[in-house]
Amino acid sequence: MNAYHPEVQDFLTALILEVVKGYDIDGIQGDDRLPAQPVHGGYSEYTANLYRTEHGGKFPPADARDPEWMRWRADKLNAFAERVYEEVKAADPSVLVTWAPSVYPWCYDEYLQDWPSWIEGGYADAVIPQVYRYDINAYEKTLNSQGIINHASENADIPLIPGVLLNVGSYLMPAEMVEKTVMINREQGYEGEIFFFYEGLRKEDDRNAEILRQLYSEGDNAEK
Repeated sequence: MNAYHPEVQDFLTALILEVVKGYDIDGIQGDDRLPAQPVHGGYSEYTANLYRTEHGGKFPPADARDPEWMRWRADKLNAFAERVYEEVKAADPSVLVTWAPSVYPWCYDEYLQDWPSWIEGGYADAVIPQVYRYDINAYEKTLNSQGIINHASENADIPLIPGVLLNVGSYLMPAEMVEKTVMINREQGYEGEIFFFYEGLRKEDDRNAEILRQLYSEGDNAEK
């Protein structure tokens, strides 16, 4: 679907609002696909004509990574994220609107996801960057770069919560890395984390669930 097309945005918004209004839910969440569009996209007839309308008839640049062209498309996605947030809150202010995009700036460079603007604009109840790494040193380095973004934000009170890759396919995070990941998060000032995904807790006789249960019941983690 063309993320810039109003009918697509209307359709997705209607689906979200149907769930918000019809079911007892705590929140809705976008991810690295919502709102997003591959950086090489945006050349459909509709989107090209919209760009021309706003640029005196000039066609979109052939270079998909032209800075102004990237900024224009990202701003359209930002506006859609803000719309979703506002319409959900209008339907039910208690429903959380959270986003789980890829890490910055990769998410902007590849998917035009400008989530620092979502924080600064105040249309997020939490942002959960997918700090998905298989190596603990890479995880720590990546997490540190995301924290700098949040601390510089005008809305730093909007939580930035690390997304952790617990399980995907045949990969299951080793026990030692589970412990080190939580430790690094606490050292960098994060009070919690979100693991992807549930089955990673239950494999190998609940191994990771038991590790986390112990970690969360100790010391400063007791209330997390």
